[in-house]
Amino acid sequence: MKKITMILLILTIFAMVSMPKTIAQQTYSIKEATLTVYKDGLVHVKISLDVNETTPLITMPLLSRNVKNILAYDENNTPLDYEINNTNVIVYTLGAISTTIEYDTTELTSKTAGLWTLTLNSPFQINIILPENSTIIYINTPPTQISTTDGRIRISMPAGYCEISYEVTISPPMDYTITLMQPSTTITQGESASLTISITLTSGIASQITLSAIGQPQGVEISFNPPVGIPPFNSIMNIKVSQNTPPGIYTITIIAKGGGITKTLPCTLIIREYRAPIITPITITAAIGIIIIAAYLIWKYPIKSIRSRGKMKELTEEEAEIIKFIKEKGGKALEVELRERFPDIPRTTLWRMVRRLESKGIVKVKKVGLQNVIELK
Repeated sequence: MKKITMILLILTIFAMVSMPKTIAQQTYSIKEATLTVYKDGLVHVKISLDVNETTPLITMPLLSRNVKNILAYDENNTPLDYEINNTNVIVYTLGAISTTIEYDTTELTSKTAGLWTLTLNSPFQINIILPENSTIIYINTPPTQISTTDGRIRISMPAGYCEISYEVTISPPMDYTITLMQPSTTITQGESASLTISITLTSGIASQITLSAIGQPQGVEISFNPPVGIPPFNSIMNIKVSQNTPPGIYTITIIAKGGGITKTLPCTLIIREYRAPIITPITITAAIGIIIIAAYLIWKYPIKSIRSRGKMKELTEEEAEIIKFIKEKGGKALEVELRERFPDIPRTTLWRMVRRLESKGIVKVKKVGLQNVIELK
């Protein structure tokens, strides 16, 4: 009898110990796991899961020991609390029906003599997106699927050990030309004029170019619309001459800076003296007649005053796309979502654009956990 009791006790203890593991195995299922590899070796991991809303937490294995920028959120994009436990991340998912976990790591890639190698051991199937202009040199296991998305190789790999060696073709440095449609202009004192500047990309990958001008005489104001852009683009140079600017011929230097290159372009500005109209009895009589007619028309047909609305400062095409994307996301978006939506914009450049929009009062940046949330004001 004691022997039977002992056996039952051992079986009960074994069942109690193994039960949490069995339950844990049923608390979530992976919908999709994607690794996006960037040219500098950074890997962004994004894993989408279906979870049991009655389960208080899930334990998910990390693909790397050293991770950063961890973010966990539910189906409503509400951030979830999490903890790191050795090589696992514990996410508190009570009430959620789906969960997304994202993080960055640089430990999955290495570079030797210009050849990149991605190495990992995944307990689940993964999709790998290689950088643009990549060429696969070696892959240890036949992929379940291979395709291209927006010019980037996408590989689906089964669970287990994965090793992919690839080369990234280096694009030539950016170069561009700056052209003035009209090399000179004549403006009378107290008047304004506009000139069109064309910036054209000649090689490399386009990056932001800033326009400015020097050499204008006192009393001359110069502005560009837009002052910043990514080639190819056109900008309107507005020149405003005050009544006190001395007449003469001046050389204005237009400066374009971007991609580590500075280019200049001369523009000839001719300022003509303002000559007041000659007043004669005939012109006085005509002026009085015009005033009388105008006064009558105003009395008979009063004009309603119109209040002008302030306009937002000009935005670049990329900044406008960022604002459009945030609107589509309900007025707020995570920084990682912006990086995923605009993979062609370098991370530092994208962040500077966000900060510029914040300085204009268009968006505000909030810190949620270890991630930034960008909201429209």
